[in-house]
Amino acid sequence: PFWNLFYPISQVIVLPATMILVYRYRRAAYPFLRNLAILSWSAALVWYALQPVAPPRLAGVAADTVSGQTFLDLEHPLIQALYNPVAAMPSLHVGLAPVVGWALWHLTRRPLSRALGIAYPFLVATSIVVTGNHYLLDIAGGLAIVIPAAGVAWWLSAPPTRSAALGPGP
Repeated sequence: PFWNLFYPISQVIVLPATMILVYRYRRAAYPFLRNLAILSWSAALVWYALQPVAPPRLAGVAADTVSGQTFLDLEHPLIQALYNPVAAMPSLHVGLAPVVGWALWHLTRRPLSRALGIAYPFLVATSIVVTGNHYLLDIAGGLAIVIPAAGVAWWLSAPPTRSAALGPGP
């Protein structure tokens, strides 16, 4: 049940909330995160268009543990209208998890939240596999888009140092 909730919440709630909070409280760091998210998303969209891959739950390799177990039914027509069901490779969950991880590690002071920043991408990677929504190889695909995207985002936005990003705060 934990992973079934974590899977959709990580993408639908945690990622947007992170972007909003960074924009609101650590604005100097926002351009880097925005660019990282947009570049990762754009690279994934190109990959999906060139190489559509069904996730394990649609290929009959694994059961869909999210639908019927949570508030989200991945087979509902409204949900299917908003996402591409054959967009398993690369994992955009993994491709965007470093956005949250970077924000927690670099923009917070508490040791627990900084540790969560390190753990978050690993938690996301675990959730995508155990829920039957991605293969292990999709993790490598997600990393293959986010690592170069981070370099380009860094170059485009020159993120501030940790001390400058922390600034006066709220």
